[in-house]
Amino acid sequence: MRRSSGPSRLSIHRAMVQADYISSHVVGGGLIASIAIIAGIHALGVVALGASDIDSFTGMLFVSGILYAILASLTVTSMADDLGQGYASLYLAHPLSRAEYFLAWMAAGPLIVVIAYLLSIAAPLLALDPSSLLQAPIYLALLAMLGQVAFHTSIAIYSSVVLRNKTKATLTVLMVMIIAPVLTVFLGSLAASAMHAWDFMETVVKLIGVFHPALLYLPFARLGESAAPSLIYGFGASLLLYYMGYRTFRDKTDL
Repeated sequence: MRRSSGPSRLSIHRAMVQADYISSHVVGGGLIASIAIIAGIHALGVVALGASDIDSFTGMLFVSGILYAILASLTVTSMADDLGQGYASLYLAHPLSRAEYFLAWMAAGPLIVVIAYLLSIAAPLLALDPSSLLQAPIYLALLAMLGQVAFHTSIAIYSSVVLRNKTKATLTVLMVMIIAPVLTVFLGSLAASAMHAWDFMETVVKLIGVFHPALLYLPFARLGESAAPSLIYGFGASLLLYYMGYRTFRDKTDL
């Protein structure tokens, strides 16, 4: 007979209560404080640059977006220890379903980061230059960056569920976010130099887009390139990894 997997109906309230516990006891105040500090610095950057120079603005969005993605991913990798040390089974023995537990981790890290990210951009622009919020490129750039944050976070979720070791999950995320792109730039530069074809670097940037989906759009926005590939890949790959992570978590977590 198949064991019960907890309450049959999804309760957002139970998930949010668990998310609050994760934020305060598992993730720790240091990471939340880091999110707040980066949000403040980001807001100052928005005030300094404004949105009149879209190239500088999107460049800032990309750099700050990577910082936010790192914070969100590091938050989520704490889930690996929760699973590896058996605490998840303890939580699921109480009125908390697998879906609610999984949703709680999504809310505890990524949701907080996304809210901080959006507020640190929207609040100063709304106060100083509300008309800039009517510019379509800003929304496309934001969507591209949100897709990238979701992509990196989904990798952290999936790695945590599969590896169940925070160190290994964190290294996997850093490999995708930092090491692999740096190697791509290095090898691409060598290839461009050998071929005396520096226009090849545009191809290298798009190859880095495999690891940072926003780069499929942001550097080429001025050229009128569509944001669709960046958005479809970023959000599509994220949804797939979230689904695969949840299925793996549901099938391999015992009560």
